[in-house]
Amino acid sequence: MLRRQKIRRIRPVSRISSNKKSGSFLGKFLFLIFLSVVIYFVFFSEFFLVQSIKTDGEINDGGVLSSKIVQSLSDVRGKNLVFLNTNNLQKRLMDLFPDFEKITVYKSFPKTVKVGFSRFPDSANVIYESPSVRSVFIINTIGMVVKSDAEKPNLPFIRLQRDEPVNVEETLIEKSKLNYILESKTYFEDKFGMNVKELVYKPHAREVHLLTERNFEIWLDIQKDFESQFKKLKKAATILDIYKEDLLYIDLRIAGSVGDRIIYKRR
Repeated sequence: MLRRQKIRRIRPVSRISSNKKSGSFLGKFLFLIFLSVVIYFVFFSEFFLVQSIKTDGEINDGGVLSSKIVQSLSDVRGKNLVFLNTNNLQKRLMDLFPDFEKITVYKSFPKTVKVGFSRFPDSANVIYESPSVRSVFIINTIGMVVKSDAEKPNLPFIRLQRDEPVNVEETLIEKSKLNYILESKTYFEDKFGMNVKELVYKPHAREVHLLTERNFEIWLDIQKDFESQFKKLKKAATILDIYKEDLLYIDLRIAGSVGDRIIYKRR
């Protein structure tokens, strides 16, 4: 009797694994080529070297300020834009231009550094009076001079009286004092319904005088809050009619032994 022989089917040799290996090798090879190109462009080529510095800000000065900004960053030309630290550049510009409210330095690839900036708003006209000089300036909200020998009629006028000559590179009026002066004007006009034509600031005496539309002055102590000083004037309304009296000044600085009091003088 013949034995049946088991017939084995011979499976075809699979080429999938070899295809995977060759595909993986090709992918790695292409990636290495791409990485080499990137490294070359970033580290060794001149593709990302800074060539120009541009400003983004609208100030009507004939481009003088923009030129100063570009000049102050001239050392970044030729440096790699990819590795440039814009935070350090912003800090440098803020130190050089303290009258800027905001400065932004950003990269515009492949070869440009851009600077966006905005200044503090104009806040007042200052008539500077000293024994040797009388000048007019426009100052911003932090008390720095924006423009000399100029004025804006729509801004408040502050007469600043000092013994020292003016230095336009320094703060003309300290920010906190400037806020006090302007806010006292607004407060008086709102609460008493009378316009203020001019403000007088005397730093050494620590006084602020408000010249009203009826041509009398109100004297304030800048070391005390103006609300409490004006409240004294409100309380005295029954005996002093500021809308009818022909007054020269009202002094709200004095605190009496019994209580707060006001001093005033008629013409």
